[in-house]
Amino acid sequence: MPFDLKPVIGLEIHLVLNTKSKLFCSCLNQAEETRPNFNICPVCWGQPGVLPVLNQEAVRKVILLGLALKGKVADEFWFDRKNYFYPDLPKGYQISQFYRPLISGGFLEINGQKINLERVHLEEDTAKFWHQAGGESFLDFNRAGLPLAEIVTKPELESPEQVRSFLQELQEIVQAFEISEAKMEAGQMRCDLNVSLRPEKEKEKLYPKTEIKNLNSFRAAERALLYEIKRQSKLWLDHKDLLETTRGWDAEKEITVAQRSKEEVKDYRYFPEPDLPIFSLTKDDFPFRVQDLEKSLPDLPSQQRKYWQDKYDLSEDKVRVLFSSPQRSSFIQETIDGLKDWIVDQGEIEGSQEEIWQISRKKLISLVANWFLNYYLVFLEECSQKEDAVSVEDFIDFLVLLYQKKMSNHLGRKILLAMIKTSRPPKELMEEEKKKDSPVKQDLSLILDELIKSNPLLIEKIKSGQENVIHFLIGQAVKKTKGRVNPGRIKDLLKKKLEL
Repeated sequence: MPFDLKPVIGLEIHLVLNTKSKLFCSCLNQAEETRPNFNICPVCWGQPGVLPVLNQEAVRKVILLGLALKGKVADEFWFDRKNYFYPDLPKGYQISQFYRPLISGGFLEINGQKINLERVHLEEDTAKFWHQAGGESFLDFNRAGLPLAEIVTKPELESPEQVRSFLQELQEIVQAFEISEAKMEAGQMRCDLNVSLRPEKEKEKLYPKTEIKNLNSFRAAERALLYEIKRQSKLWLDHKDLLETTRGWDAEKEITVAQRSKEEVKDYRYFPEPDLPIFSLTKDDFPFRVQDLEKSLPDLPSQQRKYWQDKYDLSEDKVRVLFSSPQRSSFIQETIDGLKDWIVDQGEIEGSQEEIWQISRKKLISLVANWFLNYYLVFLEECSQKEDAVSVEDFIDFLVLLYQKKMSNHLGRKILLAMIKTSRPPKELMEEEKKKDSPVKQDLSLILDELIKSNPLLIEKIKSGQENVIHFLIGQAVKKTKGRVNPGRIKDLLKKKLEL
Protein backbone atom coordinates (compact mmCIF):
# COMPACT_ATOMS: atom_id res chain seq x y z
CA MET A 1 0.00 0.00 0.00
CA PRO A 2 1.50 3.42 -0.96
CA PHE A 3 2.84 5.75 1.79
CA ASP A 4 2.39 2.89 4.30
CA LEU A 5 -1.31 3.73 4.47
CA LYS A 6 -3.46 2.11 7.10
CA PRO A 7 -7.26 1.61 6.91
CA VAL A 8 -9.40 3.29 9.56
CA ILE A 9 -12.82 1.66 9.74
CA GLY A 10 -15.94 2.36 11.78
CA LEU A 11 -19.24 0.49 11.64
CA GLU A 12 -22.91 1.39 11.96
CA ILE A 13 -24.92 -1.80 12.39
CA HIS A 14 -28.70 -2.00 12.34
CA LEU A 15 -30.44 -4.94 14.01
CA VAL A 16 -34.16 -5.65 13.70
CA LEU A 17 -35.24 -6.60 17.22
CA ASN A 18 -37.38 -9.74 17.48
CA THR A 19 -40.31 -8.17 19.31
CA LYS A 20 -43.93 -9.13 18.62
CA SER A 21 -44.93 -5.66 17.46
CA LYS A 22 -43.38 -2.56 15.92
CA LEU A 23 -41.60 0.14 17.90
CA PHE A 24 -44.40 2.72 18.29
CA CYS A 25 -47.59 0.85 17.35
CA SER A 26 -49.27 -2.55 17.71
CA CYS A 27 -48.69 -3.70 14.10
CA LEU A 28 -47.00 -7.10 13.93
CA ASN A 29 -43.25 -7.36 13.51
CA GLN A 30 -43.21 -10.06 10.83
CA ALA A 31 -40.14 -10.24 8.63
CA GLU A 32 -41.59 -13.16 6.70
CA GLU A 33 -44.78 -11.32 5.63
CA THR A 34 -44.87 -11.34 1.83
CA ARG A 35 -48.12 -9.41 1.29
CA PRO A 36 -47.11 -5.78 0.67
CA ASN A 37 -48.50 -3.07 2.95
CA PHE A 38 -50.31 -5.61 5.13
CA ASN A 39 -48.91 -4.91 8.62
CA ILE A 40 -49.52 -1.16 8.63
CA CYS A 41 -51.60 1.38 10.51
CA PRO A 42 -51.90 5.19 10.62
CA VAL A 43 -48.95 5.38 13.08
CA CYS A 44 -46.32 3.54 11.02
CA TRP A 45 -47.79 4.96 7.82
CA GLY A 46 -47.16 8.48 9.07
CA GLN A 47 -50.72 9.83 9.06
CA PRO A 48 -51.31 13.19 10.75
CA GLY A 49 -52.86 13.31 14.21
CA VAL A 50 -51.52 9.96 15.48
CA LEU A 51 -49.30 9.47 18.55
CA PRO A 52 -46.52 6.92 19.08
CA VAL A 53 -46.52 4.53 22.08
CA LEU A 54 -43.11 3.06 23.00
CA ASN A 55 -42.63 -0.73 22.90
CA GLN A 56 -41.09 -1.60 26.29
CA GLU A 57 -39.78 -4.97 25.07
CA ALA A 58 -37.64 -3.17 22.47
CA VAL A 59 -36.15 -1.05 25.26
CA ARG A 60 -35.44 -4.17 27.33
CA LYS A 61 -33.65 -5.88 24.44
CA VAL A 62 -31.43 -2.85 23.69
CA ILE A 63 -30.49 -2.58 27.37
CA LEU A 64 -29.70 -6.31 27.40
CA LEU A 65 -27.46 -5.80 24.35
CA GLY A 66 -25.79 -2.80 25.99
CA LEU A 67 -25.03 -4.80 29.13
CA ALA A 68 -23.62 -7.68 27.06
CA LEU A 69 -21.31 -5.17 25.32
CA LYS A 70 -20.22 -3.61 28.68
CA GLY A 71 -21.86 -0.28 27.87
CA LYS A 72 -23.26 2.31 30.29
CA VAL A 73 -27.06 2.35 30.53
CA ALA A 74 -28.58 5.83 30.69
CA ASP A 75 -30.57 6.66 33.84
CA GLU A 76 -32.97 8.56 31.61
CA PHE A 77 -33.37 8.73 27.86
CA TRP A 78 -35.54 10.33 25.20
CA PHE A 79 -36.09 10.21 21.46
CA ASP A 80 -35.22 12.75 18.79
CA ARG A 81 -36.51 13.56 15.33
CA LYS A 82 -34.03 13.00 12.53
CA ASN A 83 -35.31 15.16 9.71
CA TYR A 84 -34.73 14.27 6.07
CA PHE A 85 -36.90 13.64 3.04
CA TYR A 86 -36.88 10.33 1.23
CA PRO A 87 -39.82 8.37 -0.21
CA ASP A 88 -39.36 5.43 2.20
CA LEU A 89 -39.77 7.76 5.21
CA PRO A 90 -43.52 8.36 5.47
CA LYS A 91 -43.46 11.10 8.14
CA GLY A 92 -40.61 13.08 6.58
CA TYR A 93 -38.59 12.35 9.72
CA GLN A 94 -37.36 9.31 11.63
CA ILE A 95 -37.83 8.85 15.37
CA SER A 96 -34.33 8.01 16.60
CA GLN A 97 -31.98 8.86 19.48
CA PHE A 98 -29.22 11.41 19.20
CA TYR A 99 -28.78 13.51 22.34
CA ARG A 100 -29.39 10.78 24.93
CA PRO A 101 -29.01 7.21 23.64
CA LEU A 102 -29.95 4.23 25.77
CA ILE A 103 -26.37 2.93 25.82
CA SER A 104 -23.09 4.84 25.79
CA GLY A 105 -19.66 3.30 25.32
CA GLY A 106 -18.97 -0.41 25.60
CA PHE A 107 -16.71 -2.68 23.59
CA LEU A 108 -16.44 -5.99 21.80
CA GLU A 109 -13.22 -7.99 21.98
CA ILE A 110 -11.98 -9.49 18.71
CA ASN A 111 -8.90 -11.74 18.82
CA GLY A 112 -7.63 -10.02 21.93
CA GLN A 113 -8.25 -6.45 20.71
CA LYS A 114 -10.98 -4.28 22.20
CA ILE A 115 -13.10 -2.48 19.61
CA ASN A 116 -14.73 0.38 21.49
CA LEU A 117 -18.29 1.53 20.83
CA GLU A 118 -19.68 5.05 20.65
CA ARG A 119 -23.28 4.11 21.46
CA VAL A 120 -26.18 1.73 21.04
CA HIS A 121 -29.51 3.42 20.42
CA LEU A 122 -33.08 2.63 19.47
CA GLU A 123 -34.87 3.88 16.36
CA GLU A 124 -37.60 2.98 13.89
CA ASP A 125 -36.97 1.38 10.50
CA THR A 126 -37.99 2.85 7.15
CA ALA A 127 -40.23 1.36 4.46
CA LYS A 128 -38.73 -0.91 1.82
CA PHE A 129 -38.21 -0.08 -1.85
CA TRP A 130 -39.01 -2.64 -4.54
CA HIS A 131 -37.23 -1.55 -7.72
CA GLN A 132 -38.62 -3.08 -10.92
CA ALA A 133 -36.76 -3.98 -14.10
CA GLY A 134 -38.82 -1.48 -16.10
CA GLY A 135 -37.64 1.43 -13.97
CA GLU A 136 -40.68 1.62 -11.66
CA SER A 137 -40.27 1.54 -7.88
CA PHE A 138 -42.83 0.47 -5.27
CA LEU A 139 -42.90 0.98 -1.52
CA ASP A 140 -43.80 -1.66 1.08
CA PHE A 141 -44.57 -0.16 4.48
CA ASN A 142 -44.56 -3.50 6.35
CA ARG A 143 -41.01 -2.67 7.43
CA ALA A 144 -41.76 0.94 8.39
CA GLY A 145 -41.68 1.33 12.17
CA LEU A 146 -39.91 -1.94 12.97
CA PRO A 147 -37.68 -1.60 16.08
CA LEU A 148 -33.99 -1.18 15.25
CA ALA A 149 -30.98 -1.24 17.52
CA GLU A 150 -28.12 0.73 15.98
CA ILE A 151 -24.60 -0.09 17.16
CA VAL A 152 -22.01 2.56 16.32
CA THR A 153 -18.34 1.68 16.78
CA LYS A 154 -15.41 4.01 17.11
CA PRO A 155 -13.11 4.09 14.05
CA GLU A 156 -10.82 1.43 15.48
CA LEU A 157 -11.11 -1.50 13.07
CA GLU A 158 -8.12 -1.99 10.83
CA SER A 159 -8.88 -4.61 8.17
CA PRO A 160 -11.72 -6.27 6.23
CA GLU A 161 -10.97 -9.56 8.02
CA GLN A 162 -11.35 -7.90 11.41
CA VAL A 163 -14.65 -6.34 10.32
CA ARG A 164 -15.96 -9.78 9.31
CA SER A 165 -14.94 -11.24 12.69
CA PHE A 166 -16.63 -8.33 14.51
CA LEU A 167 -19.90 -8.80 12.61
CA GLN A 168 -19.87 -12.57 13.17
CA GLU A 169 -19.22 -12.18 16.90
CA LEU A 170 -21.97 -9.56 17.25
CA GLN A 171 -24.40 -11.78 15.34
CA GLU A 172 -23.66 -14.69 17.68
CA ILE A 173 -24.29 -12.51 20.74
CA VAL A 174 -27.66 -11.14 19.62
CA GLN A 175 -28.82 -14.59 18.47
CA ALA A 176 -27.71 -16.29 21.69
CA PHE A 177 -29.44 -13.63 23.83
CA GLU A 178 -32.54 -13.73 21.57
CA ILE A 179 -32.27 -10.00 20.90
CA SER A 180 -32.52 -10.40 17.13
CA GLU A 181 -32.55 -13.26 14.65
CA ALA A 182 -29.93 -11.19 12.82
CA LYS A 183 -30.26 -12.98 9.48
CA MET A 184 -28.32 -10.74 7.14
CA GLU A 185 -29.87 -12.27 4.03
CA ALA A 186 -33.32 -11.33 5.39
CA GLY A 187 -32.29 -7.74 6.17
CA GLN A 188 -32.47 -8.30 9.93
CA MET A 189 -28.84 -7.24 10.28
CA ARG A 190 -27.48 -4.52 8.02
CA CYS A 191 -24.16 -2.75 8.10
CA ASP A 192 -22.88 0.64 6.96
CA LEU A 193 -19.10 0.92 6.64
CA ASN A 194 -17.15 4.13 7.22
CA VAL A 195 -13.64 3.81 5.82
CA SER A 196 -10.71 6.13 5.29
CA LEU A 197 -6.94 5.79 5.06
CA ARG A 198 -4.14 7.52 6.89
CA PRO A 199 -0.33 7.22 6.95
CA GLU A 200 0.89 4.58 9.38
CA LYS A 201 2.79 7.16 11.47
CA GLU A 202 -0.29 9.33 12.08
CA LYS A 203 -2.10 7.69 14.98
CA GLU A 204 -4.87 10.21 15.67
CA LYS A 205 -5.67 12.28 12.57
CA LEU A 206 -8.73 11.24 10.56
CA TYR A 207 -9.03 11.95 6.84
CA PRO A 208 -12.28 12.27 4.79
CA LYS A 209 -14.19 9.01 4.90
CA THR A 210 -16.45 7.11 2.56
CA GLU A 211 -19.65 5.55 3.87
CA ILE A 212 -20.75 2.35 2.13
CA LYS A 213 -24.43 1.75 2.79
CA ASN A 214 -26.55 -1.32 3.56
CA LEU A 215 -24.21 -4.30 3.30
CA ASN A 216 -26.27 -7.45 3.89
CA SER A 217 -23.67 -10.23 4.13
CA PHE A 218 -20.27 -10.82 5.69
CA ARG A 219 -18.79 -11.40 2.25
CA ALA A 220 -20.24 -8.16 0.88
CA ALA A 221 -18.78 -6.17 3.79
CA GLU A 222 -15.37 -7.76 3.31
CA ARG A 223 -15.31 -7.39 -0.49
CA ALA A 224 -16.60 -3.80 -0.38
CA LEU A 225 -13.83 -2.82 2.03
CA LEU A 226 -11.15 -4.49 -0.08
CA TYR A 227 -12.31 -2.55 -3.13
CA GLU A 228 -12.71 0.76 -1.30
CA ILE A 229 -9.25 0.54 0.30
CA LYS A 230 -7.79 -0.09 -3.16
CA ARG A 231 -9.79 2.82 -4.66
CA GLN A 232 -8.75 5.27 -1.95
CA SER A 233 -5.12 4.12 -2.13
CA LYS A 234 -5.08 5.13 -5.79
CA LEU A 235 -6.45 8.59 -4.89
CA TRP A 236 -3.60 9.00 -2.39
CA LEU A 237 -1.06 7.79 -4.95
CA ASP A 238 -2.41 10.20 -7.60
CA HIS A 239 -2.51 13.09 -5.07
CA LYS A 240 -6.21 13.66 -5.72
CA ASP A 241 -8.63 15.39 -3.33
CA LEU A 242 -10.33 13.16 -0.78
CA LEU A 243 -14.04 13.91 -0.37
CA GLU A 244 -16.57 12.58 2.12
CA THR A 245 -19.07 10.59 0.06
CA THR A 246 -21.75 7.95 0.39
CA ARG A 247 -21.36 4.97 -1.90
CA GLY A 248 -23.26 1.77 -2.60
CA TRP A 249 -21.92 -1.74 -3.22
CA ASP A 250 -22.50 -3.31 -6.63
CA ALA A 251 -22.21 -7.04 -5.85
CA GLU A 252 -22.20 -8.11 -9.49
CA LYS A 253 -19.38 -5.80 -10.57
CA GLU A 254 -17.73 -5.92 -7.12
CA ILE A 255 -17.21 -2.17 -7.01
CA THR A 256 -18.50 0.71 -4.88
CA VAL A 257 -20.64 3.27 -6.72
CA ALA A 258 -21.01 6.95 -5.80
CA GLN A 259 -24.51 7.84 -4.57
CA ARG A 260 -24.35 11.27 -2.95
CA SER A 261 -22.19 13.56 -0.86
CA LYS A 262 -22.03 12.61 2.80
CA GLU A 263 -24.53 14.35 5.06
CA GLU A 264 -23.38 16.08 8.23
CA VAL A 265 -25.17 15.97 11.58
CA LYS A 266 -26.49 19.53 11.10
CA ASP A 267 -28.27 18.42 7.91
CA TYR A 268 -30.66 16.29 9.96
CA ARG A 269 -31.77 19.15 12.28
CA TYR A 270 -32.21 16.89 15.31
CA PHE A 271 -34.57 18.03 18.06
CA PRO A 272 -36.34 16.12 20.90
CA GLU A 273 -39.42 14.16 19.79
CA PRO A 274 -42.36 16.23 21.15
CA ASP A 275 -44.85 13.31 21.08
CA LEU A 276 -42.84 11.15 23.50
CA PRO A 277 -41.84 11.93 27.11
CA ILE A 278 -38.48 11.62 28.82
CA PHE A 279 -38.17 8.07 30.21
CA SER A 280 -36.47 7.41 33.54
CA LEU A 281 -35.10 3.93 34.24
CA THR A 282 -34.68 4.73 37.93
CA LYS A 283 -38.35 5.36 38.62
CA ASP A 284 -40.23 2.68 40.53
CA ASP A 285 -43.00 2.50 37.93
CA PHE A 286 -40.62 1.61 35.07
CA PRO A 287 -41.58 -1.90 33.82
CA PHE A 288 -38.23 -3.55 34.69
CA ARG A 289 -35.01 -2.92 36.61
CA VAL A 290 -31.61 -2.75 34.93
CA GLN A 291 -30.05 -4.56 37.91
CA ASP A 292 -32.34 -7.54 37.34
CA LEU A 293 -31.39 -7.70 33.65
CA GLU A 294 -27.71 -7.56 34.60
CA LYS A 295 -28.09 -10.49 37.00
CA SER A 296 -29.88 -12.59 34.37
CA LEU A 297 -27.22 -11.99 31.72
CA PRO A 298 -25.87 -15.33 30.38
CA ASP A 299 -22.26 -15.95 29.34
CA LEU A 300 -21.15 -14.40 26.08
CA PRO A 301 -20.74 -16.78 23.11
CA SER A 302 -16.95 -16.36 23.33
CA GLN A 303 -17.06 -17.56 26.96
CA GLN A 304 -19.38 -20.41 26.00
CA ARG A 305 -17.06 -21.44 23.15
CA LYS A 306 -14.13 -21.59 25.56
CA TYR A 307 -16.21 -23.79 27.87
CA TRP A 308 -17.15 -26.22 25.08
CA GLN A 309 -13.58 -26.30 23.76
CA ASP A 310 -12.25 -27.23 27.18
CA LYS A 311 -15.03 -29.72 27.91
CA TYR A 312 -14.95 -31.63 24.62
CA ASP A 313 -11.43 -30.96 23.27
CA LEU A 314 -12.79 -29.48 20.05
CA SER A 315 -11.28 -26.75 17.87
CA GLU A 316 -12.78 -23.25 17.97
CA ASP A 317 -13.95 -23.56 14.36
CA LYS A 318 -15.92 -26.73 15.14
CA VAL A 319 -17.34 -25.27 18.36
CA ARG A 320 -18.55 -22.16 16.47
CA VAL A 321 -20.76 -24.34 14.30
CA LEU A 322 -21.72 -27.09 16.75
CA PHE A 323 -22.83 -24.63 19.44
CA SER A 324 -23.95 -21.70 17.29
CA SER A 325 -27.46 -21.51 18.78
CA PRO A 326 -29.15 -22.61 22.02
CA GLN A 327 -31.21 -25.22 20.14
CA ARG A 328 -28.18 -26.71 18.39
CA SER A 329 -26.13 -26.64 21.60
CA SER A 330 -28.87 -28.58 23.36
CA PHE A 331 -29.03 -31.14 20.52
CA ILE A 332 -25.26 -31.75 20.53
CA GLN A 333 -24.97 -31.91 24.32
CA GLU A 334 -27.90 -34.32 24.63
CA THR A 335 -26.38 -36.49 21.90
CA ILE A 336 -23.00 -36.67 23.66
CA ASP A 337 -24.66 -37.33 27.05
CA GLY A 338 -26.75 -40.09 25.46
CA LEU A 339 -23.66 -41.72 23.97
CA LYS A 340 -21.94 -41.49 27.35
CA ASP A 341 -24.85 -43.30 29.03
CA TRP A 342 -24.85 -45.93 26.28
CA ILE A 343 -21.13 -46.74 26.48
CA VAL A 344 -21.28 -46.97 30.27
CA ASP A 345 -24.31 -49.31 30.14
CA GLN A 346 -22.55 -51.69 27.75
CA GLY A 347 -20.43 -53.10 30.57
CA GLU A 348 -17.68 -54.05 28.11
CA ILE A 349 -15.04 -51.82 29.76
CA GLU A 350 -14.01 -52.19 33.39
CA GLY A 351 -13.84 -49.17 35.69
CA SER A 352 -16.00 -46.40 37.11
CA GLN A 353 -18.47 -44.53 34.91
CA GLU A 354 -16.04 -41.63 34.51
CA GLU A 355 -13.11 -43.95 33.71
CA ILE A 356 -15.17 -45.75 31.06
CA TRP A 357 -16.18 -42.42 29.54
CA GLN A 358 -12.62 -41.09 29.47
CA ILE A 359 -11.48 -44.16 27.51
CA SER A 360 -14.18 -43.72 24.83
CA ARG A 361 -14.98 -39.97 24.88
CA LYS A 362 -12.52 -38.79 22.22
CA LYS A 363 -13.73 -41.30 19.63
CA LEU A 364 -17.43 -40.72 20.39
CA ILE A 365 -17.18 -36.91 20.41
CA SER A 366 -15.25 -37.03 17.14
CA LEU A 367 -18.01 -39.24 15.71
CA VAL A 368 -20.69 -36.70 16.72
CA ALA A 369 -18.77 -33.71 15.33
CA ASN A 370 -17.84 -35.44 12.05
CA TRP A 371 -21.34 -36.67 11.19
CA PHE A 372 -23.15 -33.54 12.31
CA LEU A 373 -20.83 -31.07 10.54
CA ASN A 374 -19.97 -32.98 7.38
CA TYR A 375 -23.21 -34.81 6.65
CA TYR A 376 -26.20 -33.87 8.82
CA LEU A 377 -26.05 -30.12 8.12
CA VAL A 378 -25.27 -30.73 4.44
CA PHE A 379 -28.22 -33.13 4.01
CA LEU A 380 -30.55 -30.71 5.83
CA GLU A 381 -29.69 -27.99 3.35
CA GLU A 382 -30.07 -30.36 0.38
CA CYS A 383 -33.52 -31.41 1.60
CA SER A 384 -34.55 -27.91 2.77
CA GLN A 385 -35.38 -29.38 6.18
CA LYS A 386 -35.24 -27.81 9.63
CA GLU A 387 -32.64 -28.95 12.14
CA ASP A 388 -35.14 -30.91 14.21
CA ALA A 389 -35.85 -33.27 11.28
CA VAL A 390 -34.13 -36.05 13.28
CA SER A 391 -34.70 -36.54 17.00
CA VAL A 392 -31.81 -36.72 19.47
CA GLU A 393 -32.74 -40.34 20.26
CA ASP A 394 -32.62 -41.40 16.60
CA PHE A 395 -29.34 -39.57 16.03
CA ILE A 396 -27.82 -41.37 19.02
CA ASP A 397 -29.04 -44.75 17.72
CA PHE A 398 -27.58 -43.92 14.30
CA LEU A 399 -24.16 -43.04 15.76
CA VAL A 400 -24.18 -46.22 17.89
CA LEU A 401 -24.62 -48.31 14.73
CA LEU A 402 -21.62 -46.56 13.20
CA TYR A 403 -19.54 -46.94 16.38
CA GLN A 404 -20.32 -50.66 16.48
CA LYS A 405 -19.38 -50.90 12.77
CA LYS A 406 -22.74 -52.40 11.92
CA MET A 407 -22.78 -50.23 8.82
CA SER A 408 -20.17 -48.64 6.57
CA ASN A 409 -19.77 -44.88 6.18
CA HIS A 410 -21.23 -45.20 2.69
CA LEU A 411 -24.34 -46.90 4.02
CA GLY A 412 -24.40 -44.47 6.97
CA ARG A 413 -24.74 -41.52 4.63
CA LYS A 414 -27.61 -43.25 2.84
CA ILE A 415 -29.37 -44.06 6.12
CA LEU A 416 -28.91 -40.53 7.53
CA LEU A 417 -30.34 -38.95 4.39
CA ALA A 418 -33.34 -41.28 4.59
CA MET A 419 -33.82 -40.39 8.28
CA ILE A 420 -33.96 -36.70 7.40
CA LYS A 421 -36.41 -37.25 4.55
CA THR A 422 -38.74 -39.70 6.33
CA SER A 423 -38.20 -39.18 10.11
CA ARG A 424 -37.94 -42.97 10.42
CA PRO A 425 -35.57 -44.57 12.98
CA PRO A 426 -32.19 -45.84 11.77
CA LYS A 427 -32.70 -49.47 12.86
CA GLU A 428 -35.87 -49.73 10.79
CA LEU A 429 -34.08 -48.34 7.74
CA MET A 430 -31.16 -50.71 8.39
CA GLU A 431 -33.48 -53.74 8.30
CA GLU A 432 -34.73 -52.66 4.88
CA GLU A 433 -31.18 -52.31 3.65
CA LYS A 434 -30.29 -55.79 4.96
CA LYS A 435 -33.01 -57.32 2.79
CA LYS A 436 -31.59 -55.50 -0.23
CA ASP A 437 -28.05 -56.54 0.72
CA SER A 438 -28.60 -60.30 1.03
CA PRO A 439 -27.74 -61.08 -2.62
CA VAL A 440 -24.71 -58.76 -2.42
CA LYS A 441 -23.33 -60.51 0.66
CA GLN A 442 -23.81 -63.90 -0.95
CA ASP A 443 -21.72 -62.68 -3.89
CA LEU A 444 -18.99 -61.17 -1.67
CA SER A 445 -16.99 -64.39 -1.58
CA LEU A 446 -17.01 -64.57 -5.39
CA ILE A 447 -16.02 -60.90 -5.63
CA LEU A 448 -13.04 -61.45 -3.35
CA ASP A 449 -11.99 -64.56 -5.23
CA GLU A 450 -11.98 -62.54 -8.45
CA LEU A 451 -9.92 -59.73 -6.85
CA ILE A 452 -7.36 -62.23 -5.53
CA LYS A 453 -7.07 -63.91 -8.89
CA SER A 454 -6.67 -60.64 -10.84
CA ASN A 455 -4.10 -59.04 -8.48
CA PRO A 456 -1.31 -61.65 -8.00
CA LEU A 457 1.44 -59.05 -7.41
CA LEU A 458 -0.56 -57.34 -4.65
CA ILE A 459 -1.34 -60.69 -3.03
CA GLU A 460 2.38 -61.53 -3.06
CA LYS A 461 3.20 -58.22 -1.32
CA ILE A 462 0.50 -58.80 1.31
CA LYS A 463 1.79 -62.30 2.08
CA SER A 464 5.37 -61.01 2.31
CA GLY A 465 4.36 -58.71 5.17
CA GLN A 466 3.14 -55.54 3.42
CA GLU A 467 -0.33 -55.81 4.93
CA ASN A 468 -1.22 -52.15 4.27
CA VAL A 469 -1.62 -53.09 0.60
CA ILE A 470 -4.77 -55.00 1.59
CA HIS A 471 -6.63 -51.68 1.85
CA PHE A 472 -6.55 -51.30 -1.93
CA LEU A 473 -8.38 -54.62 -2.33
CA ILE A 474 -10.86 -53.66 0.38
CA GLY A 475 -11.58 -50.40 -1.47
CA GLN A 476 -12.18 -52.32 -4.71
CA ALA A 477 -14.55 -54.68 -2.92
CA VAL A 478 -16.46 -51.74 -1.40
CA LYS A 479 -16.91 -50.28 -4.90
CA LYS A 480 -18.14 -53.56 -6.35
CA THR A 481 -20.64 -54.02 -3.50
CA LYS A 482 -21.68 -50.33 -3.80
CA GLY A 483 -20.76 -49.73 -0.18
CA ARG A 484 -23.38 -52.07 1.19
CA VAL A 485 -20.92 -54.38 2.97
CA ASN A 486 -18.98 -53.14 5.98
CA PRO A 487 -15.24 -52.75 5.16
CA GLY A 488 -14.40 -54.53 8.40
CA ARG A 489 -16.33 -57.60 7.29
CA ILE A 490 -14.60 -57.49 3.89
CA LYS A 491 -11.20 -57.31 5.58
CA ASP A 492 -11.93 -60.26 7.86
CA LEU A 493 -13.11 -62.46 4.97
CA LEU A 494 -10.18 -61.41 2.78
CA LYS A 495 -7.66 -62.25 5.51
CA LYS A 496 -9.34 -65.63 5.97
CA LYS A 497 -9.04 -66.37 2.27
CA LEU A 498 -5.38 -65.35 2.25
CA GLU A 499 -4.73 -67.32 5.48
CA LEU A 500 -3.25 -64.30 7.22
